[in-house]
Amino acid sequence: NIKVFVSAVLPSRLPKMNRNIMTFNRLVSEMLGSRFNETVWHIGVGHFLDNRGLLSMKLTRNGDDIHLGNHGIAKFVRCVKQWVYVRERQERARQRKTNQPVGGGPT
Repeated sequence: NIKVFVSAVLPSRLPKMNRNIMTFNRLVSEMLGSRFNETVWHIGVGHFLDNRGLLSMKLTRNGDDIHLGNHGIAKFVRCVKQWVYVRERQERARQRKTNQPVGGGPT
């Protein structure tokens, strides 16, 4: 079983750049959803946005509108670990359901 995770391009603090990033992310998400449904997971960016839809300043390097700082990198790693864990848990639950004997519950 191949498991593929695709990370969206993270936003920046620059509104003009973000329009292009979010358009790209939306197109990739639509393409993956229509062609690969359960096979490929597209990891979103909502956890990294502030209330204006920009990369949260708490997650950037000081004075840098584009790159993640230490806190942002740590958050990204936590998110990826969580997404992988959730995907694996769901897949194992699905496998358990398909492997149960017909006509009976667990013994």
